Amino acid sequence: MTASGPTAGRWLFGPVSDLLLGCGGLYAIVLLGFAIGGAELRAEQAIWLGPLLVLLLGAPHYGATLLRVYEQRASRRAYAVFSIYATLLIAALFLGSLWSGVIASALVTIYLTWSPWHYTGQNYGLAIMFARRRGISISPLAKRLLYSSFMLSYVLTFLVFHGATGGAPSPEFASGPRSLFWSMGIPATVVQVLFPLALLAYVGALVGAAVLLSRGASLRDLIPTAAVTAAQALWFSIPVAIQHWRLSGGIEPLHWELRDYYFFWIALGHSTQYLWITTYYARGSGDWAGFGNYLSKILVVGTALWTLPVILLDPGQIGLLPNSGSLALLVASSVNIHHFVLDGAIWKLRDSRIASILIRRDSEKDAAVGQHDRARPWQRRIVWAIATVGCVLAFFKYAHQDLLFPRAISNNDFASARSVMERLNWVSQISDPARASVDAAEAQYQRVVRERSQRRDRRGSAAGSAESRGTD
Repeated sequence: MTASGPTAGRWLFGPVSDLLLGCGGLYAIVLLGFAIGGAELRAEQAIWLGPLLVLLLGAPHYGATLLRVYEQRASRRAYAVFSIYATLLIAALFLGSLWSGVIASALVTIYLTWSPWHYTGQNYGLAIMFARRRGISISPLAKRLLYSSFMLSYVLTFLVFHGATGGAPSPEFASGPRSLFWSMGIPATVVQVLFPLALLAYVGALVGAAVLLSRGASLRDLIPTAAVTAAQALWFSIPVAIQHWRLSGGIEPLHWELRDYYFFWIALGHSTQYLWITTYYARGSGDWAGFGNYLSKILVVGTALWTLPVILLDPGQIGLLPNSGSLALLVASSVNIHHFVLDGAIWKLRDSRIASILIRRDSEKDAAVGQHDRARPWQRRIVWAIATVGCVLAFFKYAHQDLLFPRAISNNDFASARSVMERLNWVSQISDPARASVDAAEAQYQRVVRERSQRRDRRGSAAGSAESRGTD
């Protein structure tokens, strides 16, 4: 295996940003922090932080794919099977899931099972991209071994997710009843045999790929590919292996009981990685109007996609959904499946346009980049107006639900809390139990105030009696 020299820049944005954002470095830092002081960090984390990160990182990463497929008429036509027909099918399944528990469970199960594979595929693509940008000639055997290592990492995850003693984590950006997930319930005896075999094959494939790749490339050239491979291990291989053998060793991020919380950070790591690569692609694909313009557009369309269905559909009036949490889970499942389908169709290094920007020389890239074929102006204005409304409503909901309401409750300002709830009810149905919880919190607060007052009165009476006896 020989290295032919880099055919494009060694890095996309630069070594620091690429290693932190694209290769999982930030997640490794976060993981280290939680390993040192996980319980304390979780306890001190502001309630508003998680939802804000979802708005700023999670939602835009979906918007990046929507913009890539739907902004240009040529792209919509080129991917019509996915952008139109598959989209209509997923929309129909989503509507059917509002009335059918079978369809609802199928969507949730497909989503949670497919999600790790989506992350894994992206990591593998980035590992190959970095190697090729450095001119590393990858032999067919080395490529198969590297691919096998990522695939086997997913197999390990699948065995734990669908094992009788495992289970998938809750969705990263939505809550909902875990019972909607259909586990295959693979018997523990089967998992006990398959898991060690898959792990052994995974380690063997990693070692084999590393040996072959290192023959014709310097260790420095292999750093980003190795970093992405390590991120895959930190996200999936290591945690599921520790879960399989119950070896957390007191390290909080590795406790399976806390998988919902820490999978959220993995999802944010994936979203950050996705935004990093799609932003670079958009900058190199022509018609670039700056980072602010691009990031604003994907924020608007991403938040609208998540927000409008939840606001427009009332779970109390439509279908058989018991609560808004179930609706949010079905929206998350449908949005993610749609994202997986589109992503699998458009982000391929073997696609000449993608490769021309992410791998090849700038001259080749410039020749491959064509002009954007836009939709009619009036259609664009309508679409962007609707998306902007959805984005505004998303931040309105966030401000009231995650900032103003918790602050009012923490200050024991129950009148303000009720006012916030009434405004929030404009865009999100407030359930009777939620209203009752404010009444219960106020009653508890008043009870505490009365008890404190009574204790002060008793102490005052006791002090007065003692003074009276001393005077006598």
